Amino acid sequence: MRAALSISGVREAILGTDPAGLRERLVEAGQEISRTLGWKAVTGAVADFS
Repeated sequence: MRAALSISGVREAILGTDPAGLRERLVEAGQEISRTLGWKAVTGAVADFS
């Protein structure tokens, strides 16, 4: 891992009325950062987090 992404602050200010939208934007930001750092998706690859 080269980087991490987090959000912190007052719950209501961060989540607002669309918590699902925030999750989507956070995932998209993480994907963009990963691509910028050189990550390339492997079709059919399965992550093993055990």
